[in-house]
Amino acid sequence: MNDSNKAWKGIGTFLVLTFALSSPFYIISAKTGETALPLVFAPMLAALITRYIYQRNVRDLGWKLMKTEDQPRWWHWDNTRYLALSYALPLVIGALVYGLTWAFVSGSFSTEDSASDILLSFLSASTVMVLFLAVLHTGEEVGWRGFLLPELTRRTGFLAASVITGLIWAVWHYPLIFFAPDVFDFGGLPLYFAVPMFTLVLIPVSVVFGWLRMKTGSVWPAVILHASHSSFTLSFFNDMTSQAGSAPYIVGEVGIGLLVIWGVVALACWRFYSKSPTVSTQASAA
Repeated sequence: MNDSNKAWKGIGTFLVLTFALSSPFYIISAKTGETALPLVFAPMLAALITRYIYQRNVRDLGWKLMKTEDQPRWWHWDNTRYLALSYALPLVIGALVYGLTWAFVSGSFSTEDSASDILLSFLSASTVMVLFLAVLHTGEEVGWRGFLLPELTRRTGFLAASVITGLIWAVWHYPLIFFAPDVFDFGGLPLYFAVPMFTLVLIPVSVVFGWLRMKTGSVWPAVILHASHSSFTLSFFNDMTSQAGSAPYIVGEVGIGLLVIWGVVALACWRFYSKSPTVSTQASAA
């Protein structure tokens, strides 16, 4: 078997394992109406198993915090900006999209919390919740960005790999969307709108996640970005937004506003990737 066929076989093995390991937790989630938390670790476990099957090790998944070609040490302070960017980007995007929605869509800002309660919620979202979600999202990111994205990038190029990873990432959520509706209620939006929009939003999001992964050679910026997005956008800002009227069509997990802003950021990341030297993950083929 040549290297290319072996690599594609490794990718296929990872995908089969991911969905197979996820299946029991899809069923539990459907029956309980809540996400079975072990589900989020299925992609990571699939990546570890796949890497061990084909390489007899679990290296080359972006474990090192920051490793670049010109700074090969385990850590270099110059790269702190990528961690800061990962943390701050969802906060900036959320403030922009939700702020404009609250300003121009009547009745979209809806909360009974006092200013002090909102401040406490923000402090919680920006600290404890981000840390907790980072632990959970490590399970996904080691699979999607630690293993799958670099493997696809070497064979299809960065943009195609990011789009494919985003589509697979979206499809992985479909069983929860269709069979555990309490997990993904999308503000009461009809599925014929929510599902296509959910899929479309994850494509530019995947490009941004992927740029950080390939630029730094580390999976941890993607982990932080994922946690920050879930904490700020899908929790803090969303909790202060009315689920009635047109607001859910603009903001939230499937909002048109978020799709547009993430699309602009993704375009910038793609241009940076194509015009400047990027970091190789130095991983061998699966």
